[in-house]
Amino acid sequence: MGAPANTASPLVSDDAIAAYERDGAVCLRGAFGPEWLDLAARGIERNLTSPGHRFRYYGGSKETGGFFQDSCSWQRIAEYRAFAFESPAAEIAARLMRATRAHLFFDNIMVKDPGTEAPTPWHQDVPYWPIAGDQVASVWVPLDPISSENRLTFVRGSHRWGKNFIPKNFSKPTEYYDIVLPGFERMPDFDSRRDAFNFLAWDMAPGDCLVFHGAVVHGAPGNRTTRPRRAIIMRYSGDDAVYAGDKHDQLGPPFPNCTLKSGEPIGGPLFPEVWRRRH
Repeated sequence: MGAPANTASPLVSDDAIAAYERDGAVCLRGAFGPEWLDLAARGIERNLTSPGHRFRYYGGSKETGGFFQDSCSWQRIAEYRAFAFESPAAEIAARLMRATRAHLFFDNIMVKDPGTEAPTPWHQDVPYWPIAGDQVASVWVPLDPISSENRLTFVRGSHRWGKNFIPKNFSKPTEYYDIVLPGFERMPDFDSRRDAFNFLAWDMAPGDCLVFHGAVVHGAPGNRTTRPRRAIIMRYSGDDAVYAGDKHDQLGPPFPNCTLKSGEPIGGPLFPEVWRRRH
């Protein structure tokens, strides 16, 4: 699939590319140095004190914790722009996708409060977004240690099932959004059928990263630790990605100023090219 096999670099090995293609998710150790983590931390702190109009706080209370999420802030938060454009994230995503270039689709932060009980439901990413294509990947960088109490879990190989699952409501993790999407189906009950599937999850240190395919099924518990679980996520697309604005209009992130028509390649000022293969 895609480009020839000589896509590896010091950042991404051939083994990592093979694992990404086979499993739909891979963990890269020590991919981001302290300078990038410090930059992301400053951006998240700025974001928490000044949320954008796309921010959401899912459920929670002082007793049960909650989940802050914001997206599409790179044009107003300089730290996010620098991370998206200048950090290793874009090259990592492009090489794992075997893409000749990477476009920033959007930036995303997620902060789970200490003691959060509510889980992140099993879901795929692309059904929520106005994008289509095989070359859509997320680079998920934690700023805090990740353990079994708060880590992402992936259904290994689910990005190759050829299935689209109806998006679930993050505010009510057991409920689906009330939308009609032709060809979409309900999610299997992975929690009660764990013996029937193969799962992937990693403990992580700050500086490690996850890279995962837009169609891989994943979810997470709450955050049963005594510290926040902060993560900065960059969503990138490659050569084959197209805008899919006619998919639905109830979910997000919305791009009301997008001039692309459905089916046109991702690009333009909203989705800038941030990396291109030179060799």
